[in-house]
Amino acid sequence: MQRLENFPELGVQRPPLPGRLLVIPTLSLLVLYTADVTPQATTIYVLRVLHDKQHPF
Repeated sequence: MQRLENFPELGVQRPPLPGRLLVIPTLSLLVLYTADVTPQATTIYVLRVLHDKQHPF
């Protein structure tokens, strides 16, 4: 999560999905999130986390 706080645009945008999609292959995770970036703080809202050996995207 610290990396997402520092780099909120780390994931990619997929048109049919809201927010951004971050793939973490070492953990077989797909994280769908959105970020609210202000000068004071960055807030990450995790919308969905999927764990699977076969990534559908």
